[in-house]
Amino acid sequence: MLPPNIQFSSRTNLINNRYAQVKKTSSLKEIKPYWIKLLEYFCYKKRRTGLTIPFIIGAKEYFKEPNLQSTSELIHEVIGYQEQKVVLFYCNQIREYVLTIDPVFLRGYIRNAVLIENLTIIPSNSFLKGVEELNHIIDCFDIYYQTQIDSTEYSRKNESWVCFDEDDKKIIKSAYKFEYQN
Repeated sequence: MLPPNIQFSSRTNLINNRYAQVKKTSSLKEIKPYWIKLLEYFCYKKRRTGLTIPFIIGAKEYFKEPNLQSTSELIHEVIGYQEQKVVLFYCNQIREYVLTIDPVFLRGYIRNAVLIENLTIIPSNSFLKGVEELNHIIDCFDIYYQTQIDSTEYSRKNESWVCFDEDDKKIIKSAYKFEYQN
């Protein structure tokens, strides 16, 4: 008979191997929230930086659970999703905050970042600068994006908020079919 610690190690390896097999072959992909599917598709498949909060919230209409989330609910869900680190930063190209899982943003030291569990928030020079409390950050985003969400103008194009066009809808629908393989 093997010593107990070797038996435990062997059993642990067996469990870990079985979990890896189940993860590859099962419907665990259904567990992923809609926003992580969007970000995986957008960042890994399309090789783009990230998506705005209104875009992500509006895209839920095309998911199998179409009830829209509030900004607060989305941010809390991102924080609670421990399987993926996420960064929220100000994108100078579109002049809005975006959520990303792009590995470039997940590595290295980031000055002035606010870390809340698996979410890293990088404030712009003006908006959110010096704000570190989660409730205050959420309140700022609730106020900042409520007009766009209420008017269903979820997409940022040419420095304006507009309703989803056919290209946006195609990206969203493709994202829900896409499954990133590590």
